[in-house]
Amino acid sequence: MTDSNDLPVWAREDAFAPAGPGDWGWVDRKGRRNPCGSFQELEEAIVKDAGARADLVWTPASGHLVLPEEIPELLPALREAKLRWADWEIAEGKRQMIVFGIATVGLFAFNALRDQTLFSTTTTGLALLLFVVMGFFPWYQGRKRAQNARRWAAGEMAEDAPVFRFEAWMDHQSK
Repeated sequence: MTDSNDLPVWAREDAFAPAGPGDWGWVDRKGRRNPCGSFQELEEAIVKDAGARADLVWTPASGHLVLPEEIPELLPALREAKLRWADWEIAEGKRQMIVFGIATVGLFAFNALRDQTLFSTTTTGLALLLFVVMGFFPWYQGRKRAQNARRWAAGEMAEDAPVFRFEAWMDHQSK
């Protein structure tokens, strides 16, 4: 077994804050602790978490906060939450693409009727930029996230835990 001092800081057992009150619970992105009465409540909180905000959890077996990906029993709940989040991103991206797509096409048509070039006004360029940034990017990101979550087997998720742990540790350094 590796001595804890030989590991990088983010990989140590005490890399995150001590566990919260009670036996079970989770910490959201704002650092609020949400205690749960049982493992089933913790699992349900992760599944129902619309924004996949459960960054860290605690269990009776852990003295400090840990990533949900490090608890094998939570992996199916995590996968379901990530799929729901991806589906929301895809739907929101589609909605935004429709709104800004209509605006862009309308402005293109308006410029064509006035015998102007497509980008003769900055409004047309702005509408196209909003279409890409507010619609296409979220839609594409949601598609990638859903594709990854669907093919994510429990073993792969556990293998990715060290990378997630480093990212979570870095994120919590700024809080």
